[in-house]
Amino acid sequence: IEGKFEEKKIEKRKTHARSKSQSVNLKKEEIKLKKNIEQPPKSPETSTEGLPTYKKKKRLRNAFIPTLTDVDDRPDRKLEFTLRVTRLLLQELNFSDKDVKKILNGISEKTPQADFLQNLVLAEPSRGLWQLFRFELTAFTTNQMKLEKIVKCQSVVRRWLVRRPFKGLSKSYINKISERNVVFSEILEDEKKYLRDLNLIIQHYINPIRKLVTDKKQQVMSQQEMARIFANVEDIYDLHKEHLFNLEKLAEKWPFVDQVSRAFEKLVPKLDAYGIYVQNFKSANDHLLKLEKEEKFRKFIAEIPKVEEILDLPTLLAVPLNYISKYPEGLAKLDDKTPVNLEDSGNLTNVSSVLEKICAFIQHNMSQSQNIAHIVGIQQRIVGHEGPLALLQPNRLYIRQGPLLEVAKEKKHAFHKRDFILFSDLCVITKVTNKGLFKWKGAIELKDGDVKDAPDAGKDLKFCFEIVTSNGISYKFSAKSQQEKLGWIADIGEALDKRYQLKTFGRSIDQLLQREDPSDPDRIPSFVRKCTEYLSKNSLEIEGIFRISPDALLVRESRQRIDMGESFEEESQRCDSHVIAALTKQFFRELPEPLVPFDAYENWVNVSKASDDVPHLWKCVSDLIDQLPIHNRALMKHHIRFLHAVSERSQKNKMPSLNLSIVFGPSLIRPREESIERSLDIPHINKIVQIMIENGD
Repeated sequence: IEGKFEEKKIEKRKTHARSKSQSVNLKKEEIKLKKNIEQPPKSPETSTEGLPTYKKKKRLRNAFIPTLTDVDDRPDRKLEFTLRVTRLLLQELNFSDKDVKKILNGISEKTPQADFLQNLVLAEPSRGLWQLFRFELTAFTTNQMKLEKIVKCQSVVRRWLVRRPFKGLSKSYINKISERNVVFSEILEDEKKYLRDLNLIIQHYINPIRKLVTDKKQQVMSQQEMARIFANVEDIYDLHKEHLFNLEKLAEKWPFVDQVSRAFEKLVPKLDAYGIYVQNFKSANDHLLKLEKEEKFRKFIAEIPKVEEILDLPTLLAVPLNYISKYPEGLAKLDDKTPVNLEDSGNLTNVSSVLEKICAFIQHNMSQSQNIAHIVGIQQRIVGHEGPLALLQPNRLYIRQGPLLEVAKEKKHAFHKRDFILFSDLCVITKVTNKGLFKWKGAIELKDGDVKDAPDAGKDLKFCFEIVTSNGISYKFSAKSQQEKLGWIADIGEALDKRYQLKTFGRSIDQLLQREDPSDPDRIPSFVRKCTEYLSKNSLEIEGIFRISPDALLVRESRQRIDMGESFEEESQRCDSHVIAALTKQFFRELPEPLVPFDAYENWVNVSKASDDVPHLWKCVSDLIDQLPIHNRALMKHHIRFLHAVSERSQKNKMPSLNLSIVFGPSLIRPREESIERSLDIPHINKIVQIMIENGD
């Protein structure tokens, strides 16, 4: 050790010598070093008692420990020097490489004893340093050995505690629980991330802006403007904070995490806060765009720390709109991995269906809010209309807008550049001004009208189509391309009453039966009868029938062809069973009024809420079925019998009565007006439909 360190120091000083006197001094030190090595100073023998017995140790010599004279005061350099010296000392004591590594790792962890060892190594050399170092090293390594034994003991106990609950369980059951815990962990992490995003809005935007509200000079926005932009974000944060607390409490029962459905049942009634947020979102974005033009607001935004996790404000405000839609998918995955002996088995499915309904309600409100805002925005830009203009009407939907050439009637090959605005029942013809406004040029009522292809009207007037009103007035337009022309024809055709008369989906039962054969004894829509016959013949044993969703594009194209008047027989040759099943679900979902009329909704739900006694409940439901309108009753009985036949094959198709009730319950029984409060009735609705299916014979 002495030779290695002193030789390295001397070699280094030789290379940096700048004068003859330095070389002379170095030679003297080299001669002195050789004498010390040949005749080491005598010292009493030291004992190795107390050192770890990894290997038999040599007796220690009172060696000379060099000081750190050529290293600066940086802690990392001192630690590096300490580790190097300690390694050489341990090798001198015949410690194994494995044990040396353990001791050096312990010194690197900066424990109080490790700091003392470092101070010894860096101290000035003195007699007895070996003995002192040996004593401290012995205490240090003994302590490390004790800690290692304690950690091993803790590890064994912890492993036993984890494995004890699984004793006697099958391997497949353990694997299912493990997979379920992975899904639960994902739900928990998503909730934490969502809460962090909401907290970013509050900490970096709402709180700083609120502090500046009273200071008119530094005020970024007023209290009213804050309410318009941020709405009830803080309320949403509070309810999800409580929900996260409930989930983390369940996680303490690891690995058997149960009663997740209860945590979500507590959350569902509070989700009406999202209704307020969604309705406010469109106006919040519009107001935010106006504020971005103001200097104070831009300066405030620029001062927010540029950290990767802090997203821009519009992106953060959009996060709540999409988060709730993750819940049904996550709970469905959790339910799929849930063993039947846990409380969550079955309950998660009900909670998931409630959340799906809430998501649909939120999305509907969102699209409705955007539709209203769009129509109002267009109306505000229209000029030149005689008298008051009221574009905003109940059930009127904005469809599309774009430039078209209107073929002039008075002169051949002449045309006018127009901007065409299409609504669900009206076409507005305008001309765009230099200021970006719409100058009113007229409107076309689509009720009882028609749209059709038309020949080219000239060299510059290709890709033409024609709109004919109920009064016989014709309007001819030219599009930019064949694709754009077909798009306009399809969109206008969807809005025309003539096309509506052929539709199967979205029509009432009475309207559909008017097209049926009056001599038919069943008096149910032929489309439903043909679907159930097809599925009964080909699909009762297909796994996941009514649950597995087919390609959405195939379903949409098939539906369009049926609405255009194509026969079911022709369509069934193109489609597989899952498409027919999806069309059946859409038919009942889109009935203007469900099989249980809106006025009877409360009676049906209250019956379910009043009793859990199945025989009594079935008797009450039977009485309610008899009170249905005659056509509704016939269709209800026909469909329930079919679902009963499907449930009888549940061992193969995996669709028992519970699963079928979840699929069809909210379509057969639904309120006149959807709301988050009404979504809480879904478990009761599903219970009624399940009892009907089980007694369908």
